[in-house]
Amino acid sequence: MKRKIILDISASSVQVFINQICGILIFYILSKYISKSIFGEISWCLAVLMLSFAVLGFGMDQVIVRKTAAGNEASHLASLYSLHLLLTGVFFLTLLWLIKVFTGGAASTTTTLFLLATGQFLIFLSMPFKQIANGKELFRPLLAMSVIANILKVAGLLILAKINRLSLHSFIGLYICASAIELMTCFYIGRRFLNLRPRLSFHLKQYRALIRESLPQLGVIVCNAGIARFDWVLLGLISTTSILAEYSFAYKAFEVSTLPLFIIAPLLLPRITRWFHRDPGDAMNKRNHSLITLVRFEVILACLGSLVLNIIWSPFVDSITNNKYGSVNQHTILVLSACVPFLYVNNVLWSINFAQNQMKLILSVFTVTFLITCGGDLILIPFFHAEGAAFAYFIAIGAQTIHFLRKTHLENAGRIQYYLFLGIGSALVSGFLATYASSILWLQVLISVSIYLFILVLSRQLRFNDLFRLKRIVWA
Repeated sequence: MKRKIILDISASSVQVFINQICGILIFYILSKYISKSIFGEISWCLAVLMLSFAVLGFGMDQVIVRKTAAGNEASHLASLYSLHLLLTGVFFLTLLWLIKVFTGGAASTTTTLFLLATGQFLIFLSMPFKQIANGKELFRPLLAMSVIANILKVAGLLILAKINRLSLHSFIGLYICASAIELMTCFYIGRRFLNLRPRLSFHLKQYRALIRESLPQLGVIVCNAGIARFDWVLLGLISTTSILAEYSFAYKAFEVSTLPLFIIAPLLLPRITRWFHRDPGDAMNKRNHSLITLVRFEVILACLGSLVLNIIWSPFVDSITNNKYGSVNQHTILVLSACVPFLYVNNVLWSINFAQNQMKLILSVFTVTFLITCGGDLILIPFFHAEGAAFAYFIAIGAQTIHFLRKTHLENAGRIQYYLFLGIGSALVSGFLATYASSILWLQVLISVSIYLFILVLSRQLRFNDLFRLKRIVWA
């Protein structure tokens, strides 16, 4: 059992690591070799598609994971899910095609949006295979299915950049081809290793039941996607594509800084789901203490990563982007990185509530967060542009954490606010002192990390016996 868990963690870690590295490489290559205006156009189209396909998915992805983990028949779930994705995806592509026709092809952004949507639709169709593998905790097949497209995109972009043929059109062609190969790979692995035989048969009663079960999660998915990309869309509409390009680069770096969270999240959900379905109340009360300890260590890790990111940001990013995206984003990345520890906390609290099927609670939390994001963006972006978008996101994520903490039944949950305050405060103090103590970059990093860890040990946030509690929850 321990060996399987280690292999699962390794496969999940490799998958997340490869995808995140590929994501930042794709953004880096595009940002370096094409103009800010075209990079901003691509970023805007991808943001719109992320929001659109989140709506089209109806929130079924996490429901499929939960039902698979609970022992439901996988091929039948895949059949229902595949049919839904096919119907909604074709409808969306038809709608975009009609918009393109009625605009007469004059709007280049409309054409770009339609072509990129075609590639995204192919990735959309591969989702049933990935979610079934996740629910079955078959992370090694999931690894192969999840990384193939991004690896191909990076390789293709590097070749195009090398031969000086990287353009908007060549990127779109590469995007569609890589998406098609990912779909074929998922279909092969699904049939060969997951024993999936999805059929496009229509069972109206079961399909309606799946939609009803997914609807609360649809609200969560839409709100979550809106929280992450509404600022991109709004910046593209009321600001310039160059400003959007700068913000999207900083936001992508911020997402990469949450790499450990993306590794932990898919492992937590199926385990916590089984825990709440299997263990009696007394055992769960004991494990609540371990969950609090897990949250504390996640906050410590998140704040440490944000601290290092802010110190190295300007000199490092300017050196690799010809001074295009470093110093100009210094304040933006500071605000965005302050959100990282809140995201770690929210992921644990969301997993607990999702495992208990508290869908109305989750929906209410994400709806409030989404509304705060939209309101903050509408107020702040016209005046502060990228920095305004970042600050609106910070306010929204902070409000989400407060809402989750108030509604989640978790013993000693109030201590999480103390961990957040101490972790973020320690990182700010450490970074401030380090930048004034030395002008040498590597020495600033060393001093800041040392001061940060010293404060945590002094405040007893780092204790040796916590390792035993973490071991219990990992092997549970």
